[in-house]
Amino acid sequence: MTSPSVVPTPNKRSLHLPKSCILVPSNRAITRARPSAKFMDLPLEIFQSIHMYSGSESLPVVNKYLQSRFSNVYYKARWVLYKQCPTKDQLCNTYTNKSGASQLDIILTRRLCDKEVLLRVLEIWENQLRQYEREERAKQLELWEREKEQERQRCWSSPNPEETPPEPEPPYPSPRATRIPRRLLRTRPGTQPRLDPYVRFLVGRFQILPDADGCYPLLRGAADRNYELIQWLIQLGASVTTNESIAFKAAIVNQDLKMMRLLMQPDEKKYGKKRQLTVTNRVPLFCRMPCARQWVDLALQHKAYDIVRWLVDEKGLTPSLKGIMNLESAGYNCFEQEHPQEKAPRQEQRRKNKKRKL
Repeated sequence: MTSPSVVPTPNKRSLHLPKSCILVPSNRAITRARPSAKFMDLPLEIFQSIHMYSGSESLPVVNKYLQSRFSNVYYKARWVLYKQCPTKDQLCNTYTNKSGASQLDIILTRRLCDKEVLLRVLEIWENQLRQYEREERAKQLELWEREKEQERQRCWSSPNPEETPPEPEPPYPSPRATRIPRRLLRTRPGTQPRLDPYVRFLVGRFQILPDADGCYPLLRGAADRNYELIQWLIQLGASVTTNESIAFKAAIVNQDLKMMRLLMQPDEKKYGKKRQLTVTNRVPLFCRMPCARQWVDLALQHKAYDIVRWLVDEKGLTPSLKGIMNLESAGYNCFEQEHPQEKAPRQEQRRKNKKRKL
């Protein structure tokens, strides 16, 4: 009889052991070793170290078990800050790239940096900067005391009570965001476009200008039909004429007359909605847009005929000769309220009436 822990040596073909078992060869028999520890059995500190050095933002969402372990707000803030600013120079530097984005702007691009994580990041960052200032001030005073002691020993003079320590270095600037994160302006698939409350918080906290990132906020709002975002940006003073008025072009491509009227809202409030359009009295906003007359051709190209009528009737713009000829060749007159499908039977009826008269 053999012991339960020792198995006689079988043939190689009849060996059917689980993969978790390790075969340890010996002189007489093959013994079964215990299975190795699983990845999920590692301590939390090792998980956090792996996550810290790997830089993978998707590791905490692999499964529910890991997600529960990485749910600590303080750990998220520490991980984000270490990932972007691992050195002292990066913590104390305000801007990083040529576009003028700050370190905090890059941190805000990460999905896990919500409001709670951001507040904890600012707290850790601010404490670290003030600690650097205290350390540098202590070194400065120590160096000043040493130089003063050496000068006194060299000149054999008594200490001068009027000597004052040097002025401290200017403090490091606090971290601040300079633009709205683009991920917060996009509309997720399957959801209605809306204004994220987190965007309101960031703009109010850091006094971000609505035109800080060029015309992207207006462009994204016009492309996604986000009327709430557009109205809020205009109230903050966003300029609709920047970047060749690309927000108007996005509204024309979407055939969105409501968005066109909303973008023209600040100009209509300033100069009035109804007034006569003459040679000497043009719409001021269109006078500041050299490319506005191309909008009629763009609207004709995308078959936005309601926008064409609005631009021609209310704003006094005219399409180019090529655009008018294309409309005539297509058999459609955008300046008439009738649709071509409704107009064709009437033309046929008129032809029949003429034949009867003849």
